[in-house]
Amino acid sequence: MKRFIFVFSLFFLNQCSTCKEDVVFKHQFENCLLVVENTQGGGYISTLRTRASALLCLYAITGYKGHVDTGNEPHYCYPNADLMDIDLVVWKEWYERNRCNFTIQMADSLIHLVGLEHFYDDLTWPMNADNIEKFE
Repeated sequence: MKRFIFVFSLFFLNQCSTCKEDVVFKHQFENCLLVVENTQGGGYISTLRTRASALLCLYAITGYKGHVDTGNEPHYCYPNADLMDIDLVVWKEWYERNRCNFTIQMADSLIHLVGLEHFYDDLTWPMNADNIEKFE
């Protein structure tokens, strides 16, 4: 009987500790990272809105602003690729630490709040990175 309780306890604890990753959130978060990579030296054409939405969404969710330059022309661009690489590592590490307990609803709420703070009332997830046009 003790063996049964022990095995059942292990099974139950294992089931409770199983990660329940929100696949919609994962897709949107990964898309933001890809938009940043593609629009910041990846050879893709980008608008200010595309760059800003990806970077502001990442900031809203993680609380990490990164090293992007928002004040100079062109806005929301990195002064060099090394700084972008640092930021991407930080955001990817944040995702790994939080992937099991973060949802699309939580992310959407935070994005809305940051949009209001930045006078960007309609801030939403950026366009799909697959739809960004590449320089020819």
